[in-house]
Amino acid sequence: MLPSARLYDFDISFEQSSFSQFNLSLIAQFEVRNPYNKELPIPDHAMGVLVNQKNIGLLSQHKAVSIPAKSSLILTYPISIGPGTLQQLMGKENR
Repeated sequence: MLPSARLYDFDISFEQSSFSQFNLSLIAQFEVRNPYNKELPIPDHAMGVLVNQKNIGLLSQHKAVSIPAKSSLILTYPISIGPGTLQQLMGKENR
């Protein structure tokens, strides 16, 4: 059996304090399983959002972790979208 990862949970929340001020939060959680008899290291990595196969600047850096032997761990990846990011996303290519 090989190590595996599956989407465990996905949460979306939206906060708006005025017409032009808002924050859209995306929180993806993945369950990573380690079937081995020793720790499974996961090196430093990044999680991001692609639109039309292009990175839109929502890259989130994450530190290395180790999954204990014969167990699983939930990894959480929060991403926030505000007015500046939305303007970048809705540029000339995405009217």
